[in-house]
Amino acid sequence: MATFLEQVLACLTIIVTPHSLACAAPLTARLPLPAVRVPASCYHAGMAEVVVVGGGPAGAAVAIHVARWGHAVLLLDRAAFPRRKACGEGLFPRGVAALQDLGVLSALQPTASLQALRFHAGGATAGARLGSPARPALGVSRAVLDCALLDAARSSGVEVSLGERAVRLLPQGDRFVLETDRRVLAPAVIVAADGLNSRLRRQAGLEPKRSGRRYGLSAHVELPAAPDPAVEVHFGRGFEVYRTPVGERGLNVAVLASGRAGASYRGGLADSLEPALDAVGIAHDGWRFLEPPVGAGPFPRLPTRLWARNLVLAGDAAGFFDGITGEGMSLALAAAPECARAVHEFLASGGDTSVLALYKRRRRSLARNSELLGRLTLLLASHPALAARAVRGLARRPASFSRLAAVSNGEASLGSLRPLDLLSPLLG
Repeated sequence: MATFLEQVLACLTIIVTPHSLACAAPLTARLPLPAVRVPASCYHAGMAEVVVVGGGPAGAAVAIHVARWGHAVLLLDRAAFPRRKACGEGLFPRGVAALQDLGVLSALQPTASLQALRFHAGGATAGARLGSPARPALGVSRAVLDCALLDAARSSGVEVSLGERAVRLLPQGDRFVLETDRRVLAPAVIVAADGLNSRLRRQAGLEPKRSGRRYGLSAHVELPAAPDPAVEVHFGRGFEVYRTPVGERGLNVAVLASGRAGASYRGGLADSLEPALDAVGIAHDGWRFLEPPVGAGPFPRLPTRLWARNLVLAGDAAGFFDGITGEGMSLALAAAPECARAVHEFLASGGDTSVLALYKRRRRSLARNSELLGRLTLLLASHPALAARAVRGLARRPASFSRLAAVSNGEASLGSLRPLDLLSPLLG
């Protein structure tokens, strides 16, 4: 069990260590996958140059950007859309900007404006600005976002195949081919955007040796009146409750927890949200839960390599720190052009893997800042008394809280922080 001092040092390490190497999980040994000779008659004719596995925000965005580079792209997902996913559904400014670049922002309805981030603990509340009129933050349900991105992918010339499951990777020479439940595909590049518990990442030998012990649970609620335009974070004993507006009267409610309590969320438990709301004093009279909660985890999951042979990781498959940052979708969308650029340069160079190493460094730089507030927040969440003290400190120094939030969501650099900003949560 790490001491309190060790946890504080871990938070500071992300600021001073290049590329946050200290927080990356060790690389597991490559799985001993036997080489398989696949008859040419098994290959799908008219094959795409790039196959993207996973139709969520990361996969669809990467597919669109790769198609913009002029490559033939096939995007496949085993699910039918729209689908339920455990997600906080908040998009910070860089995520909204990425959607604007993809041309889908105007197609997102309904959405909710997110203008503030608020922390609640021990009877205290601290607030920070979130976004600006020129760089807004939004709440949007995954059902709306996923379908808009898939439509944009089709409009970009991407072939979209839903209900097709990626079964396994087959090593063939110095590359992988992909077997699905319908066919065998032999593209020049496979992009694995198949989520937090990526099957392709594991089969390619890129799975971290260790994963975290945090899990999440989320559901949608219809409110009797419009919610405040803010992301609300309530710290409980061993868990946090998040509230994110996603429509005129729509609200995403999520719970993140560690250990045994968190592990019980993996499959989604219908009776887990209301006790958590009661425990942190959130009145929910008049709320109408629209569906049973769904769960996700464990996290963090941080592979130290993002490629093997001709396979590249994207989205949560390429690394997910914690839902506590609120940056999962925004990071996936912001990193998608970098992944697509790496794929294009890999193809143009005839398979030079150094461009994939560069993609890892670029993605790491995008993720680094969001982990800052995440690590500090996790430290608070693990110590209820410290959480209350920290929120009181941030409430007394709202400018510091706003600067920390701006660094976390990519709107400001680490250099913009002052020493007092980093100490504010500890000063009370």
